[in-house]
Amino acid sequence: MKKCFLYIMFLFWIIDIQSHAVVLSIDPLSQSVQLGSQVSFNLNIAGLGNGTALGTYDINIGFNHGMLDFPSISFGNQLDLYTLGDVQIVTPSNGTVEVYEVSLESVSDLNSLQSSSFTLATLTFQTLTLGMNSPITLSVNALGDASGYPILASLQNGSVSIIPVPEPELWNLMLLGGGLVGYQVKRKKAKMLSAG
Repeated sequence: MKKCFLYIMFLFWIIDIQSHAVVLSIDPLSQSVQLGSQVSFNLNIAGLGNGTALGTYDINIGFNHGMLDFPSISFGNQLDLYTLGDVQIVTPSNGTVEVYEVSLESVSDLNSLQSSSFTLATLTFQTLTLGMNSPITLSVNALGDASGYPILASLQNGSVSIIPVPEPELWNLMLLGGGLVGYQVKRKKAKMLSAG
């Protein structure tokens, strides 16, 4: 009977953890940028609160290293609320950036002051070659609450399309077309004024 009770309590605990609906996501989910420019993605978390605050994370962000190169990251501030500090580690490799952060804030400060959704980090990539719908993927090595207990989260991956830069001839044609439209409008107004 005691084992059955413990089993039921364990099930309720699992259901309670999953009911918080914590979500890790890439924002924007999809974007198109021109070849040679930079593209940035936010790594966001949502669904915290109700006594659950994030204390640590270790997440891999996957990307096509033939299309993108990783030059920089900036961390959010929700794991370092009073500037007591946090530990931040970034480990880039071919096609993956591992992002790790642990807060040094107190459990009570994190639980009472941390937002329920926020940006963990903003990653910036340099575009290298053309391509459509290249995935930006998330995988979790560790995700823990303020006390160090695991947090379950669903993942929302993103994608990027790298498009060609418009050719100078195209720009010239667009400028010429705009100039002709402007000339016709001006001519029509002058004709209407002289007639009236």
